[in-house]
Order: sequence, then structure tokens, then C-alpha cells
Amino acid sequence: YILNMQTPFSHDDYAYCFYYDADSYTVRPTDIRVTGVWQMFESMWHHYLCVNGRFVSHTLLQCFCAFWGKGVFNVCNTIVFMFFLNTIVLLSGHKCSVFVLLFVFFFALFLLPFPGQTMLWMTGSINYLWTTTFSLFYLYWLRKQEHHYSSALAHICVFMLCVAIGWTNESVTVPVALGLFFYFIFNSSIKFINI
Repeated sequence: YILNMQTPFSHDDYAYCFYYDADSYTVRPTDIRVTGVWQMFESMWHHYLCVNGRFVSHTLLQCFCAFWGKGVFNVCNTIVFMFFLNTIVLLSGHKCSVFVLLFVFFFALFLLPFPGQTMLWMTGSINYLWTTTFSLFYLYWLRKQEHHYSSALAHICVFMLCVAIGWTNESVTVPVALGLFFYFIFNSSIKFINI
């Protein structure tokens, strides 16, 4: 939290205070400030079509930049970072002890590339830390739940979650999300397709 407080609001953070329109291929963003929720969704739709596919993460980013502010982000980012550490520990099969969490914390802080840009700066954190945490937590949840859901509705919900993961970052593409979804289907108790 203290490191987040020391990290300034800068660069792309300012850009996401403003509206993206249909001409965002060439001019990003406009000089129109985002003031409403519907305007934000329109802005992010144009951003999705013209700039990149990070619809979920950049919609969150525009919420923080245009409405909620850096103070709220500092608290939320600290919570997400703690989820990140816990999820790594849980996926590795260890119990969450203070020693293991400190080890993972120092690993993340000193060995991940550009920690200031990927874990503290608002735009970088939401694009990288948050999307990684969301994906890792989903994998952890999927591993725990894969044999517990047998309804078609559960499969539809998981499919929508996979699409949302695909929209968090262009490196987590829709085909990867579909691969996760099919992994879930093929390893669950209900079978739509016999292989």
C-alpha cells in the first residue's frame, strides 16, 4: 500500500480519463472527459475496436481514472496483490504460512520484470497484475471445482467467465479461454461430447 501511495498518477492514467471515439485509430483519446457510465462503455467499445482487446481491464482502468481515483485504486491494488501472492502459494500446493508468503512477496518484488510498472502503476497493474491474478485465481478455482458442476447452466457461466478472461489482455486470447472452457467440459462429470 505504501509503495502504491508513492507511485504517481502518470502517462496512460491521464489518457483513460478521456473518451475514445470511432477515430481512435489515429487520435487517442479525444479531449472529451468521461463523465458518465454509459459514455465510459461507449468509449471502451471504441477502444476495443480501434486500440486493443483489453476490454475488461481497460473498462476497470477507465472507472478508476475517470470516477474512483488513485486513492481507491491504491487500496484495491493492495488487495489484488495479496490475492496474487495467495493464489501462487495455493497453486503450488503449499499452505499459506508467513514464511511462504514472504518468500513469494520478495520473489515478486525483486524478480518479476519492472515491478513499478507491472504491480504499482495504475495502468500497468490493471493490465498485468490484475489480469494475471484473475487468470491464476480462475485456474485455481477451476482445479478445485472441475468435478463438482454437472449442469448446462454451470457450463454456460464458465464459458462466459472464459470469454471475460480472454478480454482482459490480448496475450490471454479468446482461443486460450476457449481451451480452458473445453478442458473444463472434458474433465467434468457432464459430457456434451463423447471423445
